[in-house]
Amino acid sequence: MRNLDYLMERGGIWYLRFRIPTRFGGNWVKVSLKTTDVNNARRIRDRYVRPILAMESACDVYAAIIKQLQSIGEEMPEHLGTLPALIAGGGDILLSWWEAAEKYAAWLPQSGAARRTVARYTSVVDWLAQRLGEDEPMAKLTKAACAKIRDEMVAAKKSPTTISGYFMIAKGWMSWLGREGLADGERLRACWKIDLPTVRKKNTEIIPPEAADEAEECLPEWKDAPRIARYTGMRLNEILMACEGKQGCGVVEEQGVLCFALTAEMTKTHRARLVPVPAQLMDIATSKVRLAGVARRGAYLAKRYNLALKRVEGCENCSMHSWRVYANTMMMEAGVEENLRRRALGHADSKDTHYGYSAGRLEAIRAALEKIP
Repeated sequence: MRNLDYLMERGGIWYLRFRIPTRFGGNWVKVSLKTTDVNNARRIRDRYVRPILAMESACDVYAAIIKQLQSIGEEMPEHLGTLPALIAGGGDILLSWWEAAEKYAAWLPQSGAARRTVARYTSVVDWLAQRLGEDEPMAKLTKAACAKIRDEMVAAKKSPTTISGYFMIAKGWMSWLGREGLADGERLRACWKIDLPTVRKKNTEIIPPEAADEAEECLPEWKDAPRIARYTGMRLNEILMACEGKQGCGVVEEQGVLCFALTAEMTKTHRARLVPVPAQLMDIATSKVRLAGVARRGAYLAKRYNLALKRVEGCENCSMHSWRVYANTMMMEAGVEENLRRRALGHADSKDTHYGYSAGRLEAIRAALEKIP
């Protein structure tokens, strides 16, 4: 489990939000942990959640072994040959691609994602399940099977951007299955990490520093969101989820440092992340009213903001995402080292993993963000 999986913070108190596996009732557990310390909340969560996930996985393995043994006949060597994969791979040998797609599609509407996003992800996952063989067990997935899907999409003249998007959704799907204890998510996700056609697109333009103040306030009823983007470089969906405070996201204090907390489901790299709140944003981060104002109708107002931004001189080709480029550029010009910039912006390293967090490093990231003008 990641740092904030199954945890959410409200009013300074940590809560456990966890769905019991279906075979044990499938009920949602939503209960206060009665602690303001995130480390204590993690320990309580691990004490109760880990055994349940382990029990679920053990039941899957046991049921599959029984099923295999009952079916053994003249083809005994072939059947026994699957048992090592079963024991190593966990419950994913029982789960077919169609079942996995159905479970993911049932969860998506509860994730807080927009309707269009839910519809697109569901469509992509269904398409992938069909290509992989709806009734085939997930344990048989290989890099070769993923490469075959890539080659089919290239032959069908799908754009590199489309192919990259499908594979990104697939990796997110595998990570979710792993977090739910339904499959060996790390192993399955690794199968989707193959070479893809290069995406060639125009770089996002930076908001000119001399126009930054005007660009931040070009839509008067929605000034706080661009301000957060300006001083943190967070993506739009990350800002909205952190301000809304749902699905485990929100504003938390981590070892004395106030941070925007983002769960793995809400980040592009599928890794939980903490973004320290710089001094420029303390007034927003400590006001529930202003945070709620950012999240309310955020997707709609973001479109209006992009239109208003293009009317600012020098920002004709800019968008909300341009603040991300602005933040990175300003930190680079201020002499902030690359590792700190990567961690502040949520970029992954060459191994697609984030650097570990410590109290000192969080303070260093906050200091780096405070250098943004």
